[in-house]
Amino acid sequence: MPIYRRCNTCHQLYTGKKCPECSRKRDAKYRKRLKEQESHKQNYHLYLWQKCRRNVMLRYMNYDIWLLGVGQTYVMSNEEVIVHHIAERDDMPDYFWNIDNLITVCRESHNEIHALYDGSREEKLQALDRIAAGIRYFNENISENTMLGNDMSILDEYRDMVRSGSAEICKNGYR
Repeated sequence: MPIYRRCNTCHQLYTGKKCPECSRKRDAKYRKRLKEQESHKQNYHLYLWQKCRRNVMLRYMNYDIWLLGVGQTYVMSNEEVIVHHIAERDDMPDYFWNIDNLITVCRESHNEIHALYDGSREEKLQALDRIAAGIRYFNENISENTMLGNDMSILDEYRDMVRSGSAEICKNGYR
């Protein structure tokens, strides 16, 4: 005679270790999320991304824009550079390839930015303000070519989205 258990989620009786109905639903959600993450990762292996990344590195001369936002200067080697999307990929996918939406940062700065992005709305706005300050500092004090200055309209648009609450704040890691 089989031993029946009651599922804590759907309250159905089942035999075995896990409720087959809930396991199937959970596995489907997991597979869907994995598929979405993999499709986003594929963009980073494209030649177009490599070219875009190189252009951003040339534009900012490998300066850490996040640290420039508080007046510190740090120039990275090409291996250290992480190209960060100001307006996150999930919030504004149309700006994924836009060079005005990209900045160069080091690993520690990138982790710090995402810790603030994943926090409260106020923390995210503080991060955007610091990025804007870093871009302004770079354009005013470091950049030799004023024609290459970052167009701040994307950053301002994203800041407005965050203020209004229309940009969702993701708590599950990097995008």
